Amino acid sequence: EEDLRMSLSGEYFLREGGESFWRWDGSGYDVKVVDSLDSDSSACILVSSYKELRDSVSNSIQNMNSVETLKDVFDQLIDSVTSEKPAESVSTKIFIPDLQKLKSIAVFSLGTPDSAKLRFPRTSMIKLASVISSILPSKSPNSVVDSPVIISVVLNSNTTTVPLTEIEYFALCEALLLSKYSDSRFKSTGKDSPKTFPQIQIVMQDPRSKLLLESTLECAKSHVRGIVLTRQLVNAPPNVATPLAFERVAKELTALYSDCLSLKVFEADECEKMNMGSFLAVSQGSALAPRLIHLTYCHPETEVSSAKCIALIGKGITFDTGGLNLKTGPMSMIELMKFDCGGAAAIFGAAEVLALQKPRGVIVHIISAVCENAIDGNSYRPGDVVAAMNGKTVEIVNTDAEGRMTLIDAMQYSQTKCSPSPSVILDIATLTGGALVAVGLSYAPILGNNESLLQAVEQSSKLMSEPVWRLPLEHEYCENLKSEIADYKHLGGRNGSTIEAALFLEYFVNPGVHWVHIDIAPTSWDFSKKTATGFGAKLLSNVVTRIAEGTVDIS
Repeated sequence: EEDLRMSLSGEYFLREGGESFWRWDGSGYDVKVVDSLDSDSSACILVSSYKELRDSVSNSIQNMNSVETLKDVFDQLIDSVTSEKPAESVSTKIFIPDLQKLKSIAVFSLGTPDSAKLRFPRTSMIKLASVISSILPSKSPNSVVDSPVIISVVLNSNTTTVPLTEIEYFALCEALLLSKYSDSRFKSTGKDSPKTFPQIQIVMQDPRSKLLLESTLECAKSHVRGIVLTRQLVNAPPNVATPLAFERVAKELTALYSDCLSLKVFEADECEKMNMGSFLAVSQGSALAPRLIHLTYCHPETEVSSAKCIALIGKGITFDTGGLNLKTGPMSMIELMKFDCGGAAAIFGAAEVLALQKPRGVIVHIISAVCENAIDGNSYRPGDVVAAMNGKTVEIVNTDAEGRMTLIDAMQYSQTKCSPSPSVILDIATLTGGALVAVGLSYAPILGNNESLLQAVEQSSKLMSEPVWRLPLEHEYCENLKSEIADYKHLGGRNGSTIEAALFLEYFVNPGVHWVHIDIAPTSWDFSKKTATGFGAKLLSNVVTRIAEGTVDIS
């Protein structure tokens, strides 16, 4: 019976992949922070913001004709990069190893910091990670190596007059950890994992900067775990990433982090008993059974009575045909509609980040109504009227606007069935094509009913480098959602479609609940690289963590 609920062709990959199927094979870097160069380094990159230093080094290297000359230049370079004394009196002289093993040397300029913010752009850190990757002797990220490859990155703690900050360290560490990410799960070759991982040693002598960099690296590692899980779910084809597969992943997370994660899963008959007519209407055209998945995060030492309660709601459409309003034509992107589960994938990724970082003082309900929007004789129709969980009735205008129908029942479930009930709801969804038209492919529109929560999301967006753009929740547009036959229409017109979608969701936010909607239709998928971005896992987990720490006041 369980196999009948799965897409049988997808079972092959799940059997072959085993327990680690939803995990990256780990063929990335082993990144460490050290205070001196390793004598086994095969390459060294000196990082500086001085364009002149980079140019002079380049000229010197071109004129080198012996190892002794290289050693002399290397001495001078490191003295130059580390010439600015830290606040406390510590030695800035770096030990120079036997350079016979050093195959390459490079100098990387971070560019000029932003004159207003005095910060180096994130793109500089990503480019630095790319340069480091290019120095690896192997052309294939999955090639087997028999001995460790060590690349040293000499990072000056005081670059010019602007010290690198935690945000810049985080961007570098994340870029390094993800720079070799690839998804070969569905290829018949190239699946071998390396015996030893290339090692990146970031050399930092200043003790205070070294401690900050070490803690930032550990933080980045947990975020990368969440990003990778999000990517793996979105990248998986729809015959593999089915509703039942999402249930299995939720069970894996619960087993892996049993100290702080718990799980409830509801099948169609149980959802029917809870009057989730909106969610079930979308799912009824598919042969794959739907799932309402409810993970709960709570640190074992959190006092439930005083904890802040948050709900993360993710849209989980594992494949969107458009329903009877079938996606047709070259611009419909029906072949990419596996990424319509990007919201559910993001909250699963956030769940893993929270389980690793373990913030206290919060209870987080992580909920997705997961199903396919498929077609058969039982599909819901344009013109149907369905009743949502709270009894409100909705007229279906277009079956391709299905995501909001699943979200409203998940939101109502969080507010009526979860204990304790959330005072904050963050919903995240690949919801509207209009979002791409409105803000392009670099930003995720956000809308909400609470200024403090909107500002918190914007602040986390900047900290995590997951850009958002606030749109107005213009209630004048509610006129377009009025129905002659039901309480609401679920779709207005083409103009302002992203705003109207959020207004429809707001009807199902209970009084007193603070809510923000994040439309990741533009950002969940990288259309140029043709792969998932993992967008949302960092953003959501950071908002939750900052609420737990008390740095965000939601009032």
